[in-house]
Amino acid sequence: MLILAGEKKRIRNLLATLSNREEEMRMAQALLQTMSRDQQEWENQFGYERFVHDCISREKYAYSQGERQGEQRGIQQGLQQGEHNARLETARRMLEEGLLLEQTARLTQLPLEEVRAL
Repeated sequence: MLILAGEKKRIRNLLATLSNREEEMRMAQALLQTMSRDQQEWENQFGYERFVHDCISREKYAYSQGERQGEQRGIQQGLQQGEHNARLETARRMLEEGLLLEQTARLTQLPLEEVRAL
């Protein structure tokens, strides 16, 4: 009631009278007075807590997004490496069959230096 009374003088006077009779009312009134004086501090604290919460949320979202993107890049790299390895194996077989280095490089689309290294 004390908090809801706000600036209504009649209710505050009634509550002040009651607070003279009960310790809990005195404590509530003292707390309200402290809160009123420190309203800016309360607002600052609330804003800070909201800021921290937002930062944590953004970090979790960014990590989740980054994790998915990293996974997709990893899959792509794995596919590219597998394709490259398959071309190397094909080039090795072509050379074993007697094809020329230049022909093998052209058909497998590998650099001539890699085919020479085989």
